[in-house]
Amino acid sequence: MEMIQMSFGLKQIPRTLYSPKSAFKKIKKDSSVTTGLLIAIVLISLGSLASYGMSGNIERMMETAVEEGQLPEEAIQGMEEDQETYLTLNQIIMSIPITVVLFLVSIVIAGWMASAWDRKKFKMDKNVAVLGYSPLIDLIQSFTLSLTAFLMIDSGTTGLGIIGLLFIIFLVWEIWIKGTGIAVANNTSLLKGIVSWIVAVIIIGLITFFLALGTL
Repeated sequence: MEMIQMSFGLKQIPRTLYSPKSAFKKIKKDSSVTTGLLIAIVLISLGSLASYGMSGNIERMMETAVEEGQLPEEAIQGMEEDQETYLTLNQIIMSIPITVVLFLVSIVIAGWMASAWDRKKFKMDKNVAVLGYSPLIDLIQSFTLSLTAFLMIDSGTTGLGIIGLLFIIFLVWEIWIKGTGIAVANNTSLLKGIVSWIVAVIIIGLITFFLALGTL
């Protein structure tokens, strides 16, 4: 039964990019928390691997921009010579479980908030079953930014500007998709779904920020 549900869900994954409301409604009807969780783990893992080397390429772009006088030397002051400041493949693989957990916590926060606004009972299984299909946008974002950074590694501020623009486009796109997922999972409006997701992401961001400070 789970395999049948997963097979159905795989057909809906691409539709989350351009028709998320319709896709999530069908997923909500036929998917389960198990299939949603499994698909989320696969998509997040692929997205994490797709980002391999991106930070290193962006660092090279900044160094090129400094060499060409496009950026002040202070922009790379924290980078030590001959030291790799980007994540290694092993570090990326080790971070995947943490990324999955943070994604699930984001779903719980956003789903609870969306249901609380309408005074409905929060159903974690429905939220995970639906939102588990949403990280395809993260995978495409990681792949696109990594490829752009690789192709424009010596372009300096031009490459940095293009990556910044792409990041903003993907950010808006992601908020729309995941906000729609929250709205569908909790039978609420798109606005409430989007606001709930944004608040959840901000909370997760603050938590990870303060945890990172504690490790310094």
